[in-house]
Amino acid sequence: MSSKYAFTKALKEVRFLFCQTGEHSAATRSFITRAYPTMKKNNPQTPILLREAAGTLPKVYARYEFGVEKSQSLEGEHLPHSPAPSHSIPKAMGCQC
Repeated sequence: MSSKYAFTKALKEVRFLFCQTGEHSAATRSFITRAYPTMKKNNPQTPILLREAAGTLPKVYARYEFGVEKSQSLEGEHLPHSPAPSHSIPKAMGCQC
């Protein structure tokens, strides 16, 4: 599968944490709105969890085989309106973009 947002097979779960109204999470919300359908279409078996909580700083967690978990802060990320994602998000997810 050589498609945009194709995750590595070792990736078992992706979790986005962000604030539903905070300005610091605006870029993350924009990215999720734009990229979620493509990510889910290309990775139907991988759970993509969206966790909204007031005052939460934006962060992405990637859980791999054997319970290995990596996280990446998305605070201060400026995701342009172009189709290209921020470098932090795919890197944290092990995305083959």
